[in-house]
Amino acid sequence: MTIKTNLSQYLAVYAFSFILCFKVTAQQPEFSGFSRLVTGATIGDNTKYEAHHDDFTFNADSLIGLQVDIDIFSNLTATAQLLDTLNKHKNSGLEWLCLNYTPTTSTNIKLGQLRTSFFTYSDVLDVGYAYHWIKPPEEVYASFYFSHFDGVSIQHNIVSKLFTIKVSGFYGKFKDKVSFNQLIFEPNVKNFTGLALTTEFNALHLRAAYSQGNVSIHDEDLAPLITSIQQVNQPISVNALLLDGKMQYYQIGLSYDAFDYFIKSEWINLKHNFHLLSEGESFYISGGYQYEDYTLHLTFADRNDEYNKYLPILTLPETPYFIPLIQGYNAIRTSLTEGEQNSWTLGIRWDFKPGLALKSEIKRIDYRSNIQINTSVVAFALEWVF
Repeated sequence: MTIKTNLSQYLAVYAFSFILCFKVTAQQPEFSGFSRLVTGATIGDNTKYEAHHDDFTFNADSLIGLQVDIDIFSNLTATAQLLDTLNKHKNSGLEWLCLNYTPTTSTNIKLGQLRTSFFTYSDVLDVGYAYHWIKPPEEVYASFYFSHFDGVSIQHNIVSKLFTIKVSGFYGKFKDKVSFNQLIFEPNVKNFTGLALTTEFNALHLRAAYSQGNVSIHDEDLAPLITSIQQVNQPISVNALLLDGKMQYYQIGLSYDAFDYFIKSEWINLKHNFHLLSEGESFYISGGYQYEDYTLHLTFADRNDEYNKYLPILTLPETPYFIPLIQGYNAIRTSLTEGEQNSWTLGIRWDFKPGLALKSEIKRIDYRSNIQINTSVVAFALEWVF
């Protein structure tokens, strides 16, 4: 992944160079890391789910990450995180690069390449040791939600004897490749803004988040069709084929984590004004029981995608000259199928040593359409933090 040439990353790179070359008042760098070795396969011949097929491979979700933190001054630090993965649909390279400024004990400001905050586990999404699943439910944690952006964020904490409240906001942009259903897209997101509120009251945690951005996606495969429709004066259909507009995202997370059991849930909703993309509403609820070093858990997840805007019909006569154009346009209209699915996941985690955990899961995925085949996936993982 190429580092973007923007002001925030220039500042972060400059800070690292300043520290490493001149060592002005900076402490020794602190290194930490994480790794996960994941294998899985679908049950049944010629079936697939996400990046899993009917044979066991380690390419889909295995990765290793290294993070370095440097104290520049007492209230200014620099952080960089590198990620390496075998998955060709997931970017390796720089994941974080930012400056962290703490003007007070309750306020933190970050500038640079930052993690997005779509989900409860956004900050630790690549660190499998941080949660009980091998992967958070894909119905909610879909791969098209990009993991980082370039910009600035601010967080303020309110701490009392009874509760803790964290309020955060951010502003920035994103332009990089993301994957979904084995397809690669490169959205250009501008004016990416959002707020998140987290409340902690003993074992009860509540999180609510909202974000929005102006999204533009250029599809090379659609370009010839759009040009042809423009030439026959069909502006309504042309605008419907363009992937350019505003997206809004809502999230609510709720969890209760006691010493020997937990219940966790998230709900998300994606809204936009595109014709070619479906809007989505998803949720999961997960419960688990902990006995000594073992955690047994069960999760139900559901996703419901709907097209709230349909492609308009071309107002062209069905003559031999226009028939190929009409057929190509109608083929897109009929290919816009709504994706609905739910799943059950049963898993166990064994924390056999500090910083090391073994996981095993079996997942059943059911689709509410005849296009995709219901399937099951069995997976194993070794998680490590250091």
